[in-house]
Amino acid sequence: MVEDSAKFSLVHILQKWIIPLIILLISTWISHGQESNLLISEEGAVILEWESEASLFRIQIRRDGQVFLDKEHEKSEIRLNLAPGLYEYRIAALNAFTKEESSTAWLPLRVKSSRIPYFRPVSPLDIEEGESGRKLVVKSTEFDEDTLLQLIRGDERITTEWQKEGKFYSLQLPDSLEPGIWNLEARDISGKTFTFPEILTVQSAKSLLIHGLSVTELPPGGTFPIEIFGERFDKNMTLRFEGSDGLLRVVSIEIFNEKRALVYLDLIGAKSSDYTLIASNPNEVEVRFEEALRVEPAKDLMETKKREVKPRVEFHAGYSPMLIVFNKNELLPIYIAADIALLLQSGWETSFLRGLGAEIRAFGGISGVGSEIGTELIGGLDASAYYRPLVKGPIAPVFLVGVGVIHSEHAKTTYEMDRISVIRTGLGIDIVRNRWITRIGVNTSISFDKEIFPVVSLMLRQGLRY
Repeated sequence: MVEDSAKFSLVHILQKWIIPLIILLISTWISHGQESNLLISEEGAVILEWESEASLFRIQIRRDGQVFLDKEHEKSEIRLNLAPGLYEYRIAALNAFTKEESSTAWLPLRVKSSRIPYFRPVSPLDIEEGESGRKLVVKSTEFDEDTLLQLIRGDERITTEWQKEGKFYSLQLPDSLEPGIWNLEARDISGKTFTFPEILTVQSAKSLLIHGLSVTELPPGGTFPIEIFGERFDKNMTLRFEGSDGLLRVVSIEIFNEKRALVYLDLIGAKSSDYTLIASNPNEVEVRFEEALRVEPAKDLMETKKREVKPRVEFHAGYSPMLIVFNKNELLPIYIAADIALLLQSGWETSFLRGLGAEIRAFGGISGVGSEIGTELIGGLDASAYYRPLVKGPIAPVFLVGVGVIHSEHAKTTYEMDRISVIRTGLGIDIVRNRWITRIGVNTSISFDKEIFPVVSLMLRQGLRY
């Protein structure tokens, strides 16, 4: 009897204390593990899972405080059809008499739809190695707070921080990106991804530059040597000439030094077209020199074909301080001044004619700053013809002549000159780096209205060639 009584007491203790304690510990672990549950809806179905040794459970789900699901369940997972949104759920372990032995608290459950995180960049970005503080901006309607954005280059992945600005997302770029071309991948929490290729180019501080070629026009047929001028040429530099109908065959490349190379091209069977020079040093970003070489169509011996005219357009903007010397030796300084200019180069094939062009310039500023004369507005417009000869290397001289008009509040109030008509002459140099142009020079103008006096100004500009 004593032995049976001991067995009964042990079973009673197990049933009353030990088993409920184990279930409580399990349910507490469940509660800890499910505190911020997120389920992804794929075609409306989600699966809620948990771990427990119990064989019967009670599942309750509510939204906005209203319980809409309350059922007994025999498995430690349940398949639900829930619309995207925020819910709460509660899981209770039941005994053999369907009484609750233990349960979790009401826990949050967020259901979201699976989606492909499409996006597009506002514009691909090109930066220098080591450049800091730059941002990449993309536009999307498919991102949320769980979307992961990573820059990808080969096997390297860099997670980027981003900030939402309406439908735009601003990505803060790391300061230590390796040179090369980077893709951007967006990953939804469901695992679906979208990648935009070549969204970011990081130029090496040692990347080569192409300034020009010794020859820009060649006939088809034969093998021709061409000198290439630039900076930071590597002995293992690669070159190719790419046109709309394919590539030109490179026979050999000889690198003389960091600024000069010689390439032999086989033009037998070459198509008549403009060809872009694409060059790169080992493991660096490719550099493009647009329309570097043109293969002319074969000439008919009985008839000379009319050559195509291909004008080149440039836009410049810069700083243009000026000094007007009136006849009474009064000096009118204009230290605060800027100008913008549109340039059109002729595009003729003949070397001399090809260097001719036209420029329209507008300028404006504030006169009299720093002198006894009161500050007043000044502005003007002029049109000029210019000549920029074809030269080897990146630096070319520029000669200008034209006419223009200057409107000065000071000249109007002091000398009753509504406008100052001038003949403009100018001398400068253009420094070309791929499509970028820097112009440094001086303008000397002579008025020819009521009075004759000189006007001197500087040209300090930068611009782009198209």
